[in-house]
Amino acid sequence: MELFARRTAALTLIALQAVVHLWLPSHPAITLTSAAVWSIVAGGLWWHWNRLTMWPIWSRWAAVPGLCWMLFTSPLAVVALVAAGWAVSEAVRLVTTRPVTAALIASSWEIPFPLRGLTLRLCVRADRLVLDSLASRLTRSWGVVAVPWSALRSIELIEVEQDTVCEVLLYSGGHRADAREFDVLRGPALRITGTARELLIPVTREVGELVLAAVAARSAGVEVDEVPLTEVRWALQEPSPAPSLSPERLFGGAVILLIPLFVLVMRVVSQLTRDLDLQRALGVTSPLTNDDAVRLVVISIFAIVFVQLLERSVLRDALDMMGHRAFVEAFPEPPPAEPDTEPEVDDAPVSSRKRKRRRKKR
Repeated sequence: MELFARRTAALTLIALQAVVHLWLPSHPAITLTSAAVWSIVAGGLWWHWNRLTMWPIWSRWAAVPGLCWMLFTSPLAVVALVAAGWAVSEAVRLVTTRPVTAALIASSWEIPFPLRGLTLRLCVRADRLVLDSLASRLTRSWGVVAVPWSALRSIELIEVEQDTVCEVLLYSGGHRADAREFDVLRGPALRITGTARELLIPVTREVGELVLAAVAARSAGVEVDEVPLTEVRWALQEPSPAPSLSPERLFGGAVILLIPLFVLVMRVVSQLTRDLDLQRALGVTSPLTNDDAVRLVVISIFAIVFVQLLERSVLRDALDMMGHRAFVEAFPEPPPAEPDTEPEVDDAPVSSRKRKRRRKKR
């Protein structure tokens, strides 16, 4: 019940970001643009259904159509709208992640925790522990270090006696990982030992105890995989370098394949609302003529076919890409190759042959 209330409150707050559209003039361009942006926001919320740390970002995107129109009509109102939008997105973040209760720990939602003296963020997900924002706070998802439960040997809260530095490896797109460092000031810290990496993360004692409780609850029953990682296994899991599998290309492909469905929905909406301006923009009339009905059937067929293509191509490629990226976040580079050892040469036969040659010379 608590999780349902949190999610409902967050969705309500995100919907408030679109309320500004009610004060905008009725114009087909505004209606179509707003509907397109809100459709993308709805897809993003569905895609990150359990990663509620992404919901504040989608909340800000929901306000983009109104902000863009206000920029041309009332620039002074933009400042107030930006501040209000940021406040609403922060409210979404607090509703979905704070306070950290037993119900939240027992769920599969991502729980973020701040670090002591750093701008990095430690997140407890359903299947792993993640340290992100190593590249930038604006691109949290790209500088990520992960320790899956299957690779977690131990985690404990310790007291660091003196300032030190922790070095972590990040996947670089090749076989040699990039090294990043961050300071660990004296005080409480989490020492995480995994099969592939060891981390020392500065936290407050309160945060450390919450992280330990969340990790204990979510990793219960998961056995540690002690099978050594091989170069062949790592190469099979490495993300594909093909440009067609980049996040930007996949997102663009999804948008293109959803255009017929979007046009179909907007045509139906224009008929239900009897919006004459929107109908003229879409090239339909009310009531529908025979030609309009035929076009509607054709668009419906295209929408069904394109959605099938979306599921069979773009969605599967996106899931594969995410799986490969999750692997290299935990194992950023292949294991070092074993040095080639040449077999030892037995000197006895050589000596014997030399003696035989000397006998022949005699």
